[in-house]
This record gives sequence, C-alpha cells and structure tokens, in this order.
Amino acid sequence: MVGHNPLNNSFFSSAIFVQLEQNGETMEEHAISIPNNELTILSCVAELGTDTFLLAGTTSYGCDFGPFLGLLMAWTNGAPLWSRTYGGDDGWTEFGHMAVGDSTVLLPMSDGLLITDHDGDSLYWSSTGWLNIRSIRAIEGNFIVAGYQGLLSLEQDGELVDQWTDAVLFDVAAHPSGGYVAVGMSGLYRFDEQLQLIGGPVALGMPSDGSHRTITWVDSKYHVITVDTLWTLDEDLNILSAHPFEAPDGYTPSASIVANGTAFTCGWFNCGAVGAAARTMSLDGDVPDQVPDIALHGVTAFDLEYTVYPSTMINYVSGSFSAGAWLVNHGEDTLMRATLDQYLPWGICGPAGATYQLTDLMLAPDDSTWVTAGPFYLTAYVDTGLTTVEREVCIWAASPNDRMDGYRTDNSGCGLVTILLSLEESLVLGQLIAYPNPFNDHVLIEGIPLGVPVSIELQDAMGRSVHGINGSGQQGQLMLDVVGLAAGPYLLQVRTGKEHRTMKLWRMP
Repeated sequence: MVGHNPLNNSFFSSAIFVQLEQNGETMEEHAISIPNNELTILSCVAELGTDTFLLAGTTSYGCDFGPFLGLLMAWTNGAPLWSRTYGGDDGWTEFGHMAVGDSTVLLPMSDGLLITDHDGDSLYWSSTGWLNIRSIRAIEGNFIVAGYQGLLSLEQDGELVDQWTDAVLFDVAAHPSGGYVAVGMSGLYRFDEQLQLIGGPVALGMPSDGSHRTITWVDSKYHVITVDTLWTLDEDLNILSAHPFEAPDGYTPSASIVANGTAFTCGWFNCGAVGAAARTMSLDGDVPDQVPDIALHGVTAFDLEYTVYPSTMINYVSGSFSAGAWLVNHGEDTLMRATLDQYLPWGICGPAGATYQLTDLMLAPDDSTWVTAGPFYLTAYVDTGLTTVEREVCIWAASPNDRMDGYRTDNSGCGLVTILLSLEESLVLGQLIAYPNPFNDHVLIEGIPLGVPVSIELQDAMGRSVHGINGSGQQGQLMLDVVGLAAGPYLLQVRTGKEHRTMKLWRMP
C-alpha cells in the first residue's frame, strides 16, 4: 500500500510505503521524503520482481510554490534505489496510475501518457486529451487504459492501436479466450482484441455515482469489488455470487485486488488528509476471525491559544489547540496499539492532518480511555465583519493492534473550535475548576462567572450525556448531584456565552 503522512497538521508530508501480510497485518512501513521538498505523495505501486517495486506519485517544493512534479521511484530490498521527477511547468502533475510492461512503464500525466523504461528514463510522450483515467493495465503485450472517455489500447511504445468511447469505464481485465472485460458505470462489457463490443453491459446493481470498482480474473472467475460488495462471475459474465461487506466509517476505497484466495481493498478517510484503512476477506465475503474492533466518542477541543492579527479587509488568525476523545475497545483481545488520525478541513493550504501512534494502551475488552491528539496548528484568514468563527476538527481511530483491516464501530468524531475575533470579547472560564476528582456522589464546580447563563453536561466514556444542568452560578459555583453513576472516566463540558471548557473526571468505585 502507498500514500502519504501529513506532518504537523499541514500540507507538509512524507510518502508512506506499507507492506501487509495476506491477513492484513503490517509487515513493514517506510516513510519516504524527497530532499528539499515539502510534499511527497505516493499514489500507486507495481511489482517488478522479488522485493523490487516501482512507486509513483507526486512531489513539490511546497503548497504555495510548486511546481508539482510527477514522481517515479524504484524500491528494492527495503530501500530506495533511484527516483525521477517529471514535469516542471506550473500546475499539478501526479502519477495516479501505473502499468508495467515487458520493458516499459506507462504513466498518465495531465492530458497525456508518459512512457519510460524500467529505469525511469523517458522514452515517449503521447497526448491523448483524456482528463480522467481510472486504471491502466498491461495485457497481452499492450497497455489498456480505462477512464471516463472509454477504453484505449496502446502498444508498449505508446502508439495508439484502438479505442472505444461509448461509456464510462473504471477498470479492465483480460478474457481467457482473448480480448478484454471492463467494468463501467452501468455494469460489465466484453470486447475483442480490436476493442469491438461483443457483450454487455451486464448489470450488477452497482451504485451509479461513479464510486470505486475494480475487476480481476483469478482462478477461472471474474471478481468485481465495489464500495461495499464482492461480486463473482464466470467467463461468460454470469453472476455466481454477490457478498456485501462492511466498510469502515467514513472510508472511501481507492484500490482493490484479488489474489491467493483473498480479496483486499484499501483506501482513505476524508479527502486523503488522514489515515488509510484496509479490508481483507475471503472470496465468500468472510472477514478474518479475531479482527479488532474499536470506537471513538466525544471529540472535544481544548487548550486553545491564538492571536488575531486585525486588518482592514481580513483578519489573520494564528495559534494552536489540542483535541481529545474516548477510545473504546469493542474487540475480544486487549488493545495494545492504535493510531489517531486527525483532520482539519480548513487552512491556508487546504485540508491538513497528522497521525499519532498510541502504544502500550493495555485496554481490556469493553474498557475505554481518554486519548489526545495535537497540537493542531491554527492558521486561517477570516472576514473582519465576523466576531466569532467556528471551525471543525475531526479524529479517527485506526489500525487496532497494527491491523489496518480492523472493524471500526463509530470510529470517527468531530468537534468545534470557537475563535473569538472581537477585541471586546473576554474569556471568563479561565479559572474554572471541578473537585473532588476522583468524585463520589457530588462534583463542585468553581470559577463560574456571576450572573452569566451556564450550560453544564457530564458525558460517559461512550459520549452519552448522563447529567446536565442549565442556570447561573451562585457566588461563582455550582454543585452537581451525580449519585448512582457507574465507576470510570467522565467528561465535564461547561459552556457559557461563546466559551467552552472541557475537563476529565473520574468516578470512584
């Protein structure tokens, strides 16, 4: 698997190359950066030989400067062998797909196709005008390109052989009797070697929104994987079975494959700014036993610090904050490790994120713990006509016990960050305290401003509200009567006006 890992909640990132066992366990993970470049993203991988791979994607000097260059890299025996960049003009160049032929490599680049040899030396450039390519395959001595314009057949030097342009296609595989079978928006199509249609479409009841779908010919059967279903068909495109499977919450698949009796799909959470996920299953749709199951509840921002730099037309805000949530183990085994993937859908350079490793958790089944991520770096331009701005921060829990294909039950959550822009606003909850902690039957909250409406809520480790009160402080304090609550961790949320404070409390056994 390939992708990228954002650093410091910004556009800055290193590329990631991950090798997994067939059952979904992580074997190796490598971070890859190009010297002096702020951004490196890997989008596709192809195997050249034993423990030798070609990796392709994009790299750049930074989000504001560019240029964005197509990146091709060779990786062998756990280390990079060489890397090449292509492009250089203004704009974005990314190798999102790749096919490896007998002696050449085909890479889509802007509105054309780049042909290189296996050492990355450019041999040929072909302009196609195709803007949305979904897959490239090396089949029967030719390169076959599937995309929104249809199907292309090219010789391995890039010379056009044939094309078919009557429907949107997503992926293509060889047919055992010659020719090809492609999966498209409406179903499956069969073609001869000259891309003449000889069968289809065979409808599979797939979604019509253009979402993910791939096709693989393995063990004398076709296997089509969509967002949530594994289809099996014979060579005459008769449907043999359809197995729905559960995808992680907030998950968008990007690539799938069937090999060695296992179906594998991988993708990302939300815009690609945060962590990846994977699902492995048998060809009968069964997922492995003992797959970990984790959940995340009650995402809350805290420790917000920022400075507003006022201007005539627009304000610039710079600062930081942290975020926390309850992590719950719904699996049958002790949760030792996981990752927190954080995401900010706003910022100067667009979406930003980062990944945090959680180690030595020792979280027993059905237990929960409070986990934190951050700091998040706050940089934004906002309208001077606003006095308050709310921004969203999201966290995902992933890779339980280093299994990227683990179940996630409500594994994501979002919270709001409130930014006060008016210089007349004042913070009134800075001296808030709650005690005793741990508590038994009562909690005393001090530091509440006099005569100001206050909302107080106590949440359990599942993010459920177990006690609440609305009112105003008498002599700056309020008492919560919480008799009968179960022992364990709780979260106290205090809101007054535009302010929000969060404190972690424990109920004694």
